Parts: sequence; C-alpha cells; structure tokens
Amino acid sequence: GKVEWGEPVQDAIRREVEEETGLKIDLMGLIDIVDSLIADESGTLAYHHVLLDYAARAVSGTLRTGDDVRDAKWVARECLDDYPVWDETRRIIDASKTLLCA
Repeated sequence: GKVEWGEPVQDAIRREVEEETGLKIDLMGLIDIVDSLIADESGTLAYHHVLLDYAARAVSGTLRTGDDVRDAKWVARECLDDYPVWDETRRIIDASKTLLCA
C-alpha cells in the first residue's frame, strides 16, 4: 500500500492491512526489506517497489477481499505449494516463524 504524506510506516501498514483485508493487526517485528523490480516488455525497468515485510497477528476483524482481489483465505504453510507464490514471499513467510513463534 501507499504511505500517506507524513504517516508513520507502521501506521500505514496497519491502515493498509485493515483496508485491504478487514483485519486489525499487531505488528510483531520487521522481517526484511525486499526490492521488487519490474521490467516492461522491452526489459527496461518500469517499477521499483520497496517492500517492508513485517510479521503480524490478526487481533480482530473478519478476513475479506479488498476491491482489487477476487479471493482471500487463510492458507496453512504446508499448502503453499498449491498456490503460485513468489520465491521472496515464501522466504518471508518462512522467516516469519521466528517472530511469530517466539
């Protein structure tokens, strides 16, 4: 999501998660920062997104879809192979175990 002008990053994360999923969350800690570099058809860099990946726990709300997706569901780690998941996303999910299981 987009950080609003003057909005602290952690507040933006909480706001965006609630807007996009219906869930209020507690942030458990920063896992990693990932660069997402997206090229256009000619191979020229078109987008550079900086992703701040936090471990979080849902504390209230009901999981729902935002206006930019068709489906939202909880998926067990052992079922991730059933979905097309970016390698970096899988790495971050695996790394989150350290913060969430502490």
